[in-house]
Amino acid sequence: SEQGLSTARLERSAQWVERMLGELDQRLASHPWLAGDAFSLADLAWSIDIHRFELNKFPLDKYPAMLAWYHKIEARPGFQRMVLDYEAQFRKSMADEAAKSTRA
Repeated sequence: SEQGLSTARLERSAQWVERMLGELDQRLASHPWLAGDAFSLADLAWSIDIHRFELNKFPLDKYPAMLAWYHKIEARPGFQRMVLDYEAQFRKSMADEAAKSTRA
């Protein structure tokens, strides 16, 4: 609609996210990884979503097993290079562009 998403749709979406995070937390409370005993594509795919939730300050404290799993992934060198380092470079590039446009 012209006014954006409806309140009902936002509420349904938030409920779905909370349900999925709860399921992830429940799974990770008894398993080290999402799809077995080793890091897999499932872990990689979900970790990026959790990273975005964390960036947006989504309340994740009620999912302790999921947070422990995420922080384990976040500490991996590949995650550091591909996600965190990229974000730092992206932020710097955006700041540089903003500074250029301010001077122009």
